Amino acid sequence: MDRPRLLWALAGLGQEAQAIAADSTLVPALRRAGLLLPARASALEQALAAGQVLDPVQVLPYLTSRSQLFARPTYPVALGPYLRRLYADVARLLPEVAYTDFHYRVEVPPDFRPCRGGCPDNRDPIVRFRVQGKRYAHRCSVWLEESPDGRRQYSVDQDAFYAIFNQVLADQASPYRVVNVVSSVSKYTLLPTSQFALWVVTPAQARALDAPHKTFTRLCQGFVDTTYAVPKW
Repeated sequence: MDRPRLLWALAGLGQEAQAIAADSTLVPALRRAGLLLPARASALEQALAAGQVLDPVQVLPYLTSRSQLFARPTYPVALGPYLRRLYADVARLLPEVAYTDFHYRVEVPPDFRPCRGGCPDNRDPIVRFRVQGKRYAHRCSVWLEESPDGRRQYSVDQDAFYAIFNQVLADQASPYRVVNVVSSVSKYTLLPTSQFALWVVTPAQARALDAPHKTFTRLCQGFVDTTYAVPKW
């Protein structure tokens, strides 16, 4: 990373960390939503006061709800093994979504076909699996990028790839849904797919958190940018 980008990244990370620490509504909102027990609330308040919470994804381990951090460098470089492990990890986060018969194929996005001799680097995996006898299929996007150590690798569109799991949860009449929590580290280092978290919440919890201080929005999209809207599940 060159010097101007490094300075920009450090400034962004610092601004985000300051905004998190200065948000006096965060802990009370999480407690009101039933997502933060008293002992963990005290621990989170101490971490915030000490400047130890620099990224929204660092709030999630304090909560009673399920969540998991996904870091691209911990997965295989090759697309196939990467997709298999990534979807398996999401399924472990959601025991109610125990799938079998996982398959995928990769296509050039429809908007770019035909592309004889000039296909773009991005691709669309079509992921299929079966849950309790029902077949599911979902098209998502992957992007070709260069990792910090210079490897060329594909990474999923973190805002869309997990939609298939929310469809399964809806079909099972589950009260839970999965949402993406953007990592400040990824956002400000210009490596948007390198790290993110998935968070399991109920729509009622999301709505309660977002009123009146947009706490859900801040956790999902950052404490600086609050233009995000609660999903309409």
